Amino acid sequence: MLQIPKLTEQISPKTMKVWRIRHFLLASLKLIILISLLYFSHKFYWEKWIRLSLYIILGSIIIKAIYKLTIYPILLHKTWRFQINKHVIQTKHGFFHTQHTIIPMAHVINVQTYDGPILRKCGLVTMTIKTLTSSIHIPGLLKTEAVYIRKRILERIPVHKQWKIDDSHG
Repeated sequence: MLQIPKLTEQISPKTMKVWRIRHFLLASLKLIILISLLYFSHKFYWEKWIRLSLYIILGSIIIKAIYKLTIYPILLHKTWRFQINKHVIQTKHGFFHTQHTIIPMAHVINVQTYDGPILRKCGLVTMTIKTLTSSIHIPGLLKTEAVYIRKRILERIPVHKQWKIDDSHG
């Protein structure tokens, strides 16, 4: 029976900065929209229940933004682990709801990296490893680390049969 090793690899600590920037931009957009609605609700004398609802939503957005900018990135970074060996690729993340994914190396068909403007600024990439039916993402890898991991994965993917075209049916 195949023994699955303990996950030891960790994503870059720079990933917390990326998550904070993304959450800040998203929260800022939500606040701009909500403050605009509040302005119009006072200017055009909307119903009081609408203004009260907008203030409740504003409070919840502020509380969620504080959580997503302070505690969330730290907890997520502490729980994000991955491991790649000659038999399997596995990831595990989450602190309330843990997701543990294991993919046999023989099922890997594609390895991709993505770097958007925020990731590029921090020197990071997100790696996506695909099979025929699913994919896993490993965020916050240094570019050099991602190149090394991709090389390790591609060297271990077995080459099965070559595709053949069957012209016997006409």
